[in-house]
Amino acid sequence: MANLLEMFATCKRDGSGQLPFLHQFVMCCSSGTAQDWCRRQMNDDLDTLPAQLHAMEKRFEDRPKQELPDGSVYTGQWLDHQRSGQGILEREDGSIYEGLWSMDEPSGQGRLCSADGAVYDGSFLQGMRHGNGSQSYSDGRSYLGQWAHGALNGEGQMHWPDGSHYDGQYREDDKSGFGKFSWPDGRNYVGEWKEGKPHGHGTYTNAQGDTWSGDWHKGRRNDQSTRRKAREGGHSERSDDNASTAVTSKAIDEDQDD
Repeated sequence: MANLLEMFATCKRDGSGQLPFLHQFVMCCSSGTAQDWCRRQMNDDLDTLPAQLHAMEKRFEDRPKQELPDGSVYTGQWLDHQRSGQGILEREDGSIYEGLWSMDEPSGQGRLCSADGAVYDGSFLQGMRHGNGSQSYSDGRSYLGQWAHGALNGEGQMHWPDGSHYDGQYREDDKSGFGKFSWPDGRNYVGEWKEGKPHGHGTYTNAQGDTWSGDWHKGRRNDQSTRRKAREGGHSERSDDNASTAVTSKAIDEDQDD
């Protein structure tokens, strides 16, 4: 029978294992590719998996607080010489991680409180934010959504202290794909994004309710597209000559790193 740790790592790699290590492994195996893989490896005898996991879990050893070579302090469970199970890591810089571990790295559900006051609650994989999670930043921003390999990736919602809000897609920490950005004064942009800026087709609405739909390039509306829309009877903004720069304001060009 395949090694259970190896099986879990495979499930994580195929995208089905963004669940707490061991405790919810059976749930992981109940879906899609992970289930098929596990059944093949276990000769269709998946019913024995809970007992096997329970036996392995009993091998976790609670040890006293230990100082690690890098100066951080770990308190929690071990599996042989690796941190595995539930544990707390206190780093020298003041940051604290509390949650599940696998093979000496945070994997599964956990909470990371950074030294600057930022807090992440959610899923980890091999020490990185991965899966679904929420992040509150030291500058007042907050994010709820998907992560991949430590970066904002997928669907998410970002809120700013001034009331601005983005709901849409991210790629490698940048707004990319389709999304809506709303300002507290009523303005909004709905459409395509690339590398953090409106890029492609989108619609901008100003505070007075006037709209302009057309093509955007790196955060600025395409003037040629504006004239084309006017000729075709489309809507163009009649009172907001600064629309081309409105969507590149500080509210949109934020630094999204934590």
